[in-house]
Amino acid sequence: MKYKNQTFNKQEVVRTIFDLKQKKAFIEKFGDFDSKKLIISGLQKNVFLTEKTAILLYKNKTAFGYSKNEIKAYEWFGENKDLDFLPYLIEKIEDKNISDFPLQVVHKLEGVSFFSLWHELNNDDKNSVFEDLGKKLAKIHERYITKPSTLKEIPMDGKFESSDWIDYICEKDYFEKAIDFAYDKILENFPKMKLAKNIKEVWKKKLFNFTKLECVLTHCDIHEEQILIKKINGKYKVSGIPDWGFAHITSPLQDFYFNEERLFPSKEIFLPEIKKLRKVMWKSYSKKRNLDISCEDMKLLFNLYYLIVSKSFLENNHPTWNNFINKTVREITK
Repeated sequence: MKYKNQTFNKQEVVRTIFDLKQKKAFIEKFGDFDSKKLIISGLQKNVFLTEKTAILLYKNKTAFGYSKNEIKAYEWFGENKDLDFLPYLIEKIEDKNISDFPLQVVHKLEGVSFFSLWHELNNDDKNSVFEDLGKKLAKIHERYITKPSTLKEIPMDGKFESSDWIDYICEKDYFEKAIDFAYDKILENFPKMKLAKNIKEVWKKKLFNFTKLECVLTHCDIHEEQILIKKINGKYKVSGIPDWGFAHITSPLQDFYFNEERLFPSKEIFLPEIKKLRKVMWKSYSKKRNLDISCEDMKLLFNLYYLIVSKSFLENNHPTWNNFINKTVREITK
């Protein structure tokens, strides 16, 4: 899910989020707020800024239950404060005058969103950001590894969520089925495509090293507004990775997956660069973690994924997506 920055005046904030009793209790504990301090208002929670903290206010029982992984992530970050680009938990406050659910007070991250500076950044700047993002994700992933995998068996019949394929291709027990599924699904989406007879064996050889990746703590919602950046020693670096509402224990590849909802609204701007930026990010990440998986193998994995889910892209009949998918087809079949 992508949260949009929203602007409210004080009265709208009060009507939308608080009754007067809640507002008074909130101000007594944290100080007054205005439209600038209400930074996001999404389906799950509202987030308020103080000078040094971000206060997470969950809207209802469902949102609070859904966000338990997020809370656990912030608690773990609090035990690893040297990862200073993460929003670690400062305290948990239970105050029924404000909310029926505990408020999470987390460390406020500095920086501006990658999205907001997109037009000001040159190619070197963008490469610097994604190189640093790869290093910082590697720090998280290598610190939080879990065995065995938490994946559960799901029939490879197309009924699972499309992004699950990225997880199952990394599981030795499901690797063969995942390759077969990719082959069948791609031919279903592109009936006229001609694939080499030995193509599945080629894919297996190139992608098998992905089965060596352990499950880690992943953000699972990396996109252009979830990357905070600032200039450090003359270069743009990642200063924060906020909003761990979709945190999960799963394949690290989930933090390299950008789907159509996680790209810039103007897809003409971002799509031509997505593969290049992910290559920069993976090269940096794999070097940091000493992984013997090439950028070309990563490219193949995501090319297959895009073709597996391409039907929904093509149905949108967006010329940029059509060109993107057609180029991916050429890369697979050449």
